[in-house]
Amino acid sequence: MTSRRYLGPLVIIISGAIILYIYLGVGASIFGANVEVGVYPGNAALDFSFTDFNGKSYRLSDFRGKVVLLEFMTSWCPACKVEHGHIERVYEAYRDGDLVIITISIENNFDDAKRFWVENNVEWIMTWNMSLASLYGVYYIPTIIIIDRDGVIRFRDEGIVTYEELSALIDQYL
Repeated sequence: MTSRRYLGPLVIIISGAIILYIYLGVGASIFGANVEVGVYPGNAALDFSFTDFNGKSYRLSDFRGKVVLLEFMTSWCPACKVEHGHIERVYEAYRDGDLVIITISIENNFDDAKRFWVENNVEWIMTWNMSLASLYGVYYIPTIIIIDRDGVIRFRDEGIVTYEELSALIDQYL
């Protein structure tokens, strides 16, 4: 009788271990055995789902085969506003190519993030999602992450990255 009491928790633990093994195994098979999933250069980018301000849902993995620029920012951050100007120039220069820009507002308030989107007429993908900052270990804003066509993070910077720096990096991975 005592052994049956532990059967439920044991099944849950074993099931969780199997799911974790499959998840990690699939990640390794997608990116190759030598690429660890993570949030820093050289890591396969952690996949996530989100909905943009137009109501369209995405997964980061939807953009495999393209270069992805993630911009973590807030509307009240002076450095973010400067960098956002550089992102606008990047968007204009690469809008018809294989670059996807995703701006992730980590405002405390959804309305402030949406107001920024409207007032700045942001034409690329923009979302409000504070949990993505935690997922990606973003502690400073602005933070820029560039992901190559294979889903591997190639660049990460906390602070202002200029148009010239961004375009040189993007050209390297396009």
